[in-house]
Amino acid sequence: MNTVQIQCFLEVVRTGSTTEAAKTLHLSQQAISKNLIELEKELDNKLFDRTTRGLAITVAGEYYERLFRQTAQDMSEIGELVNKRHASLSMKLEIGYSIWVDPYSEIQESIESFSKRHPETMILGSQLDNKSLIEEVKAQKIDVAFISGGQFFVDRDISTMSVGKEDICLCVPDNIESDKVDIKCFGLPFIHTASLQWSYLEWRSIGSKEAKALGLEPEIIKRAPNLDSVMLDLFLHKGVFVTDRRFGKCRNVKGVKDISISLDSDLLCIWEKCNENPLIKEFVNFVKDYLM
Repeated sequence: MNTVQIQCFLEVVRTGSTTEAAKTLHLSQQAISKNLIELEKELDNKLFDRTTRGLAITVAGEYYERLFRQTAQDMSEIGELVNKRHASLSMKLEIGYSIWVDPYSEIQESIESFSKRHPETMILGSQLDNKSLIEEVKAQKIDVAFISGGQFFVDRDISTMSVGKEDICLCVPDNIESDKVDIKCFGLPFIHTASLQWSYLEWRSIGSKEAKALGLEPEIIKRAPNLDSVMLDLFLHKGVFVTDRRFGKCRNVKGVKDISISLDSDLLCIWEKCNENPLIKEFVNFVKDYLM
């Protein structure tokens, strides 16, 4: 049990709703609900009856309301603790990057500009494979992460926002004498880079769907579980693969040329819906305004 949970509970009692309590405490409605549920679990008592008309305090809830108000010598003291907690959160922002995203692209420029606006904030960064990245976001070890829209699957626990338009291209060996996309991929294997671990048949199915979405009809689809494998296949066995030349990791590679593909694709920022760091939305909106 902590002071934030108690403050959320008392504010919901006072205002009669999680929506109004969220406005007063400058938290999201999801954060208010999460704190109430955690408090009920710790007290092993139901504090509110949830009906179609809203929240109705229970007998147990009335008891704990009196107890908390009697124990707290000064409610402003709890408010001060909550404010201090948010102040400490706002002093640090953990940023994550998918391994397919180049942190030194335009993204870096936007972060440097944001940092100048918030010189008191420590901004830390890490680069992970997509599966680990999403797990770290859900665990709130990473506040906000950058990932290609084509590699992210909808998740009810994660909020997303498009912050920039990707420039999708087909990368081919530079000895291919053409500046137009060949739907057969010039007869070379299409190296597919799905973001998670799949069976062979799943790889084939996902690779086929990706190629179809790109307007391609490759005769061969090869698996490549990570970036190193992509580059190895490209140079040792010859093949083609798709990347984003604006934010993508594989940009300006010697021996490789890229051919534009007409595809609408976005770079996403993702974050856990209940993450209380007050800088997240400001940061995401700032990056969006910078990159769009």
